[in-house]
Amino acid sequence: MVPPAGPTPANPQLIQQFLSSVLSQRGPSSLPYSEDTKWHIRNHLVSLTTAYPSLDPKTATFTHNDGRSVNLLQAEGTVPMLFHGVTYNIPVIIWLMESYPRQPPVVYVNPTRDMIIKRPHEHVNPSGLVSIPYLHNWVYPSSNLVELAKNLSAVFGQDPPLFSQRRPNPNPNPNPNPNLGHSSSAISNSGYSSYSGYSGSSGSVTPARPAIPPRAYPPSPYGSSGSFSRVQTEDPNEVFKRNAISKLVEIVHGDVAGLRKTREAEMEGLFNAQAELRQRSEHLNKGLKEMGDEKEGLEQQLQMVLMNSEVLEGWLRENEGKARGRLKGVDVDDAFECVDVLSKQMLDCTASDLAIEDVVYSLDKALQDGAIPIDEYLKNVRSLSRKQFYDRATAAKVRATQMQSQVANRAVGMQSQVANRAVGMQSQVANRAVGMQSQVANRAVGMQSQVANRAVGMQSQVANRAVGMQSQVANRAVGMQSQVANRAVGMQSQVANRAVGMQSQVANRAVGMQSQVANRAVGMQSQVANRAVGMQSQVANRAVGMQSQVANRAVGMQSQVANKDVEMQSQVANMASRLSHYVSS
Repeated sequence: MVPPAGPTPANPQLIQQFLSSVLSQRGPSSLPYSEDTKWHIRNHLVSLTTAYPSLDPKTATFTHNDGRSVNLLQAEGTVPMLFHGVTYNIPVIIWLMESYPRQPPVVYVNPTRDMIIKRPHEHVNPSGLVSIPYLHNWVYPSSNLVELAKNLSAVFGQDPPLFSQRRPNPNPNPNPNPNLGHSSSAISNSGYSSYSGYSGSSGSVTPARPAIPPRAYPPSPYGSSGSFSRVQTEDPNEVFKRNAISKLVEIVHGDVAGLRKTREAEMEGLFNAQAELRQRSEHLNKGLKEMGDEKEGLEQQLQMVLMNSEVLEGWLRENEGKARGRLKGVDVDDAFECVDVLSKQMLDCTASDLAIEDVVYSLDKALQDGAIPIDEYLKNVRSLSRKQFYDRATAAKVRATQMQSQVANRAVGMQSQVANRAVGMQSQVANRAVGMQSQVANRAVGMQSQVANRAVGMQSQVANRAVGMQSQVANRAVGMQSQVANRAVGMQSQVANRAVGMQSQVANRAVGMQSQVANRAVGMQSQVANRAVGMQSQVANRAVGMQSQVANRAVGMQSQVANKDVEMQSQVANMASRLSHYVSS
């Protein structure tokens, strides 16, 4: 770790301004914290400096174990600790890592030259790294730096992590006052009081502040206190001897500390090398196991190949004689059979053409060697050329016929595919039309039944209401016949007229609704039928169009093939005329 980048402000306002400017930087010099946590980091550091003014926020470069360096925030200073009723300050550095505050910070104890880390310590390792339960149980966002500092004070108060080195004075100055000599020795033996940067909580050096005694030290070979008369009567040689011994002891302690650091670094390197070697050993064992498995698989495959080769060799030995006996009476020309007559004719023409080529080549060689005269050579070449021409013309016609047959077969196959697709599409459309008609019919029947049921229910309700009203009116009329006979007759006539009118209105409404539903059902059926007919006509038109396109393509291909055949025949006729003209000349 390197020193801080620069001095930081001391008062709260400057600290807040410093944190705001540092956390708001952008670009390569920005701190590697996420944007959503920078405000929490600022609040945590402001609260920490308010509660513990001895801790100052700074920016410094932190080097990871893998050699990667990054610029981070830290809080460097002292944390108070109460030990045996006396307050001491422990120098610490709190690093806010890249993942803070979701992950806990890293805390180091920062001893001075006069301080040594206690070994072994439950919560501090030899390098100064602090590991306390609060860091292990860090929970975001409830955990913060103020509670961390309080836990550090409590843990260090139970078991101090540092103690001061005892540095004897190489040139003791006898003091006639024993009390003054005692106080000066106490001050010199107190590591925390002698360090000006990390003073006690009272801010002044007091003789009553003892050093932290985590372990006992042997007494000094010379006494720092004594009577005035004894100091005056000591021999100078003895004093020089004690000074030399103290100097040698100091040198030996320094050498031992340096040697211990060197050995610790070597041990850490050896541990890292051991872990790397162990990892490599695991990789080698894994690769060796995989190679062994692959070797076993290859051996099994080799055994299978050897067994199959033995079986094949045995079969060859058994059937070799039989095959020779069977092939003695077989003609080579009959070994292969053609598929059809055209293929056989093509094979014969090609064989004859190639044979004539060989004969003409042999005649050329014989003419060059002088074995045959020139007139005999020309006569034979003329006859062979005529026969070769006929063979090639026949082969060309056979090839054209085969192409026509292939084109016809493809056209027939395409027509059959198109017809099958058209039939399938027609069947699908017909099925869909039938399904839609059935659905519409079912819906119309369901709606008619629902309307009829509603009309019947309404009629029954109206009739029941009319009967109830008639019975009520009749009862009332009977009760009032003695008093109001004329009124009862009038009311009965009015109620009867109203009931008849309501029944007629309900019947008219039911009839109108039934007629509307029937008209809608008929209209929907007609629409569905029209759509089905239209879709069938469209499908039929598409099928007819596709069939006409396929037929046109087939006719065009046949015309192209016929044109090519005519062209080839004309070319063959031209070649024949040229050859006959050449032969006649």
